[in-house]
Amino acid sequence: MRITIREKRIKDNRRSLYLDFYPAILHPVTGRPTRREFLNMYIHGKPKNDLEKQHNRETYQLAELIRSERQISVQADNYGFLKKKFLNQDILPYFKELADTHKREAKGDKNNWLSVYNYLYQFTNKCFMAKSLTQDFCAQFKKHLQEQKTFVRLKVKLANNTAVGYFNIFKRMVKLAYESGLIESDVAKDVSSIKKLSTKREYLTLDEVIRLVKAPCDLPTVKNAALFSTLTGLRYSDVAKLTWQEVYLDDDGGYSIRFIQKKTLGVQSVPISDDALKLMGDRRKPADRVFEDMFYSAWQNQKIQEWVHRAGIERKITFHSFRHSYATIQLSLGTDIMTIKEMLGHRSIQTTMIYAKVVNASKRDAANKMKLG
Repeated sequence: MRITIREKRIKDNRRSLYLDFYPAILHPVTGRPTRREFLNMYIHGKPKNDLEKQHNRETYQLAELIRSERQISVQADNYGFLKKKFLNQDILPYFKELADTHKREAKGDKNNWLSVYNYLYQFTNKCFMAKSLTQDFCAQFKKHLQEQKTFVRLKVKLANNTAVGYFNIFKRMVKLAYESGLIESDVAKDVSSIKKLSTKREYLTLDEVIRLVKAPCDLPTVKNAALFSTLTGLRYSDVAKLTWQEVYLDDDGGYSIRFIQKKTLGVQSVPISDDALKLMGDRRKPADRVFEDMFYSAWQNQKIQEWVHRAGIERKITFHSFRHSYATIQLSLGTDIMTIKEMLGHRSIQTTMIYAKVVNASKRDAANKMKLG
């Protein structure tokens, strides 16, 4: 049996120390093979001063002492140290480490895992021990997410479908804790997920878009960007960060944009129409943003709503509604669903099919309006 001190990079240029058992040993509680024992110690990756260097030396000395004790225990087939640690493990730091790791490495919205950790920390508001992580705890945390207010807007309840995603991430965290040998069983496995609700997607008809073209807007750049989104299907985040170096001339004489989606980090290439090109204005330096002075705010949303009202549209329209409008208008004009999927950059056709259902429902409403008395 060989026991080695290993390092794992964590935040703030620090490295967590753990023991590596080779070959793997059987955990006395879970019965599963394990090769790691985290020591809850850290060293500085690049010590900046004598104090940090001294901390590293003393921490390594302590870690070596523990390693020697573990070597003696394992050779004597005594694994009680793992059982004791298991029953007194503070698992909340492990969830924090998962959230930080996901933020560094995962694609898409990198803050979701950290948000789940924050809600979990808020829920416990105390030292969260592994022996307290039960099926009932998971069910209570599920209820907490369904009732809790957001961190950003303290009077606004967390959206149901946001809670759906957060609780699914929490269940994933618990499963990873189980697979890592930190808890005895996957206690969240049999706790039902939060039911996802259908959301109403506001969209504009082609006639309403034409009315918006004619209506004045206090923010001309936002107006052009919104109409550009309607003609291309781009999200607000991608429109706001679009630069001229991402706009290029195709071999057929038309223009396209090639960019990295902010939400999914996937590379996307989208042909743009002549009307969309006109909305972009005169070409400037490669690194310049196409739509300058774009910043997401409640004030900007208010100006969008005022512009919408001037066009005689009384529904609540957000910037994301323009992306929805692109999909529904294209479908109503006969564009096939797979082409729209590619244009929108959807990973799954099921996401795009939501728009097909909207258009079909509109067609049904139109058919029912014609009655013979």
